[in-house]
Amino acid sequence: MDHITELFCIFDDFCKKFNESLEKALISNQKT
Repeated sequence: MDHITELFCIFDDFCKKFNESLEKALISNQKT
């Protein structure tokens, strides 16, 4: 695997985790 593909995979994984935590934060904000 070349470095660019590796970087994109790591970045994509980070984006998924970030979006998940962002959604959870929005949901918890709406409850209060």
